[in-house]
Amino acid sequence: MLLSQKSQKLIMFQRTITAIAILLATGYFATLVAQEVVSDEIMDLGPNSEFVRGPVILSDDEMAAIESGSPIIRVQRDAEDKEATVQVVSAVKINASTDIVWQIMYGCDASKKVVRNLKSCTILEQSEDGSYDIREHIVKYSFLFPSLRNVFRSEYSEPNEIYFYRVGGDLKFQEGIWRLEEVDEGNSTLVYYKARLALKVPAPRFLIRRSIRKDIPEIFHQLRELAEAESLEET
Repeated sequence: MLLSQKSQKLIMFQRTITAIAILLATGYFATLVAQEVVSDEIMDLGPNSEFVRGPVILSDDEMAAIESGSPIIRVQRDAEDKEATVQVVSAVKINASTDIVWQIMYGCDASKKVVRNLKSCTILEQSEDGSYDIREHIVKYSFLFPSLRNVFRSEYSEPNEIYFYRVGGDLKFQEGIWRLEEVDEGNSTLVYYKARLALKVPAPRFLIRRSIRKDIPEIFHQLRELAEAESLEET
């Protein structure tokens, strides 16, 4: 009986760590399973929250950091405190046009180059006009941990905004937005990211925050490298 309890705790820990990894993998490129039935255990906070849809307000110090090439990130408890939900605000400056950045973020193939541990990105459904799609992401943190599946819907307002929210898979709640702002006479792009996230499995907030603070700068770094490399090829 003791061994069984230890095994259950180990499995729970593995799924917690893997779930944290998928939080970031899903934030990047929209997805969703067509009208999947969500159980009562899943949080239904509803899309279009005031936090996600609201403006990104940065301090002078944050703007100075962005201009120097460093991404900024804020991670805090959700004001509504819904089942350990956390809020994330992040931004980075990329020396490439919004069109280049948009095409990388819109593409499913590029997502595996940007998000580490993302093993597959599959478009399950797509509108004829390309205004939304439903994608499935599979994340494998390591051979020790099980794969996690996330299905989310992204709604596109080209070339400036991607709004996404969870509709299936192994996350409890997810909603976020990416905004692209043209700067430097069109030669550079400010990329803003805002999201609200929660896990199905219990996890200390400090562990989630630490993982997000580590992984989001890595995602921005990969996105910037791809976009700036492509920008150089076009000049």
